Amino acid sequence: MILFVFFIDTILKQRYNKQVIKYKIMELTREYFDKGLKGLDKRFDGIDKRFDGIDKRFEAMATKEDLKAQTKELKAFAVEQTDELARIVKGGFDDVLDRLDVRERMAKMEKKMMKIEQALHMEIET
Repeated sequence: MILFVFFIDTILKQRYNKQVIKYKIMELTREYFDKGLKGLDKRFDGIDKRFDGIDKRFEAMATKEDLKAQTKELKAFAVEQTDELARIVKGGFDDVLDRLDVRERMAKMEKKMMKIEQALHMEIET
C-alpha cells in the first residue's frame, strides 16, 4: 500500500510541476458588462414576432369545458349503443327460441294423431 501511494504521489508531482496555472485578474466594470450584453440584444430581436400569432393557434384547440361536454356526449352515445345492441341480441334470441320452440307443432301433431287413431279405430303407441 505504501509503495502504491508513493508511486501515485511521484506521478502527480511530475505532472503538476510542469503545468503553470495562470490567473488573469480582470476588472469588472459597467463597460465590461455592457460590451458583453451588447450582442444579446441583437440575438433577441424579432422574438416577439414569433409569438404574434400564438393566440390564433390556441383558438382552435378544445377547452376543458369542451372536453367535459364531449365526454358526456360520448358516454350518452355509448349507453345508447349498448342498449341498442342489447335489444338486437334479445331480438335474435327471441327469434331463435321461436324457431326452436316446437310445442305448438307437437300439440297439432298429437291432435292429428288422435284423429287418425279415432278414424282407424286403433291406438298408436308413442
